[in-house]
Amino acid sequence: MRQTIILKQIPNQTLSTVVGGQVINLNLYTANKILFCDLYLNKVLIQSGIKCNQGTYINQYASDFVGYLFFWDTLDLEPSYINFGGTTTLNYSDTDLLEELFLSQVANG
Repeated sequence: MRQTIILKQIPNQTLSTVVGGQVINLNLYTANKILFCDLYLNKVLIQSGIKCNQGTYINQYASDFVGYLFFWDTLDLEPSYINFGGTTTLNYSDTDLLEELFLSQVANG
């Protein structure tokens, strides 16, 4: 199951949501035009200072979080708050979807 997490078009924001039955909190912040993220699971910090990249899992390291969080941009741009709600989305999936998304993007040119 893929779920899109709604973001505001502002450079720094904190949000709370439920994905895959898990309560997460995200701090998204921009420094030198680069997007970073802190990820909390049940109000416990599990990853901090994560650089957000196009098509790369935010939660790359072992933790109690189940599933995958990633930014996807339909134009293959690095994530930026300027494109939130447009070409850039933050997504959750309970299965590994990135290879499928990349192949689809290549096929559609």
